Amino acid sequence: DAETAALVELCLREEDVVELRDVATTKGLVSKSLRKRAWPYLVDARATNVYGTGDEASAYERHASARHKDSSVVDADIDRSLWKFSEGWTDEERAIERARLKNIINACLEGNEQGIYYYQGLHDVASVLLLVCGEGAAHGMLHRLMRCHLRDCTRATMDPAIRTLRLLYPILRRADKELYDCIHGLSIIEPALEMPYLALTCYITWFA
Repeated sequence: DAETAALVELCLREEDVVELRDVATTKGLVSKSLRKRAWPYLVDARATNVYGTGDEASAYERHASARHKDSSVVDADIDRSLWKFSEGWTDEERAIERARLKNIINACLEGNEQGIYYYQGLHDVASVLLLVCGEGAAHGMLHRLMRCHLRDCTRATMDPAIRTLRLLYPILRRADKELYDCIHGLSIIEPALEMPYLALTCYITWFA
């Protein structure tokens, strides 16, 4: 609403990231235009500009077109991406956005040279960033996220992400004891629920 939008504007103007985080998580960011400005700030990716001149732009183009260990998986995911966000698009429009999405992901992987790996589901996160913020800002944010917030998911195996997922039940026990007790009771007759794999997709895609 207008009051929340004004509060977001104030946070951005005063560069108050603490208050901006609070507003984002409790009230939301209201509009696409505000998200486009606030998201790079929230993930500390404001300085990245792949469309600059010189070495930075050249490095982006080089990495975006390079093949790497995860290329075949990325290609397969890109080929079936963007359907949920592109109602009414032509095939040509969708192909253009898919090409941009592939550029972003490949450039962030940098040929796996830094021990950063793709995982299935990452393209969903990248899709949202691309459609809200554009290719340049999306690359900067995804590059940051893959090395910070989503780092457990971008390692050589998913084992670190699975270990992090184990925290869900203790958190749930504190946040919603009734729901926790229900799931815990079901796990007695359904051993698969002993690990919260039911939440894995939501976790690795940030609910994209």
